[in-house]
Amino acid sequence: RLSVVMKRPGLLAIALALVVGVQSVRSEAPPPPCSGHGTLNPDSTCSCENPRPAAGATGWTGGLCQVPVVGLATQTIGTNEAQSDSLESAAWKCYHMATPAATDWNYLSLELKQLDGDPDVYGMLHNASDDGRYPTGNTQGWDFREVSSSARGSVRLTVGKRDWAHPNDAAEGVYLCVTAYGDRVASYELRSVFTRCPGSFAL
Repeated sequence: RLSVVMKRPGLLAIALALVVGVQSVRSEAPPPPCSGHGTLNPDSTCSCENPRPAAGATGWTGGLCQVPVVGLATQTIGTNEAQSDSLESAAWKCYHMATPAATDWNYLSLELKQLDGDPDVYGMLHNASDDGRYPTGNTQGWDFREVSSSARGSVRLTVGKRDWAHPNDAAEGVYLCVTAYGDRVASYELRSVFTRCPGSFAL
């Protein structure tokens, strides 16, 4: 007769099984809603934390609150400062600043220097009627863009206030967002300035 002996598993084996089970559950847990930087609304959209930060503050934007935003002081001829960073492929970083008084500017000028990879810059103006308008972390819905830095190393762009979609409403702020195009890390330097006359951006 065949004799089968059953052995009770030891405490160590049980503990190991529990640890493996817990790790499996953890690995399958969904990511936090809104990337952990916002609140999930009933309609499955995200309300991000501080999406329009004041100068010196930070916040988040994007459809899933995945894009960091840095608040800048309003950039003028005498006060503009270069912003630089490195981004992983397809990543975004935004800068937000208030516009000057309506009578103090007619143009916004930008310069984007390609230090490595292929950075592109996108811009979006907003006012009180655009309360729900924010960068989404993709290439749709912008007011202006410059995407040729890889070919020239340094690009400049001047945007006229009267060319904005709401020329009769004063813009209150602007987003300038940089993304890394392609499959390489992109490093950049970005400068911006509000002026009354075109072409007066002191580089």
